[in-house]
Amino acid sequence: MNKELYGQHYEIPKHILDILRKSISKYSNQSVENVKRAQELSDTGYATYQQLKRIKNWFESSGDSTSPEFQILGGSALKGWIDHTLESSRESKRLPKQIKSDAAIANQFIKTHTKNDDLRTDFRPKHSHKKRSQRIAGISEEIERINEWFNKLILWVHKTIN
Repeated sequence: MNKELYGQHYEIPKHILDILRKSISKYSNQSVENVKRAQELSDTGYATYQQLKRIKNWFESSGDSTSPEFQILGGSALKGWIDHTLESSRESKRLPKQIKSDAAIANQFIKTHTKNDDLRTDFRPKHSHKKRSQRIAGISEEIERINEWFNKLILWVHKTIN
């Protein structure tokens, strides 16, 4: 479902671009992570789905909202916008499928495909393996022979003791 979102571009709101530009000018002379990423977002004015996912992952893994690395990416304003944008985009792809599924139209979340049984015979020759029933029959015959042998052994032991 999310693969349908790959390659989509999202326009970054003006107020977030202003925050990005201010933070870039504030931290550009320091050796701070995310300067290139913030500069690219500021220059283009949009972000791809993949970029939003990467930035969201970074926000969630860094954890420190007071660090310069967090602030240079627009801080909580960009984080909130990314969360909202990704959620609404994913929901826009999921909701129509969910409605169709609720209306009893089968397999809305499964990609349509066809099975090619000809390929299966190439990978699994019919005569290379015994069927399960044949294996069980062979095992049960072995068990019967072992039982007969034990019965003969028990009779022999009784005869020798008496």
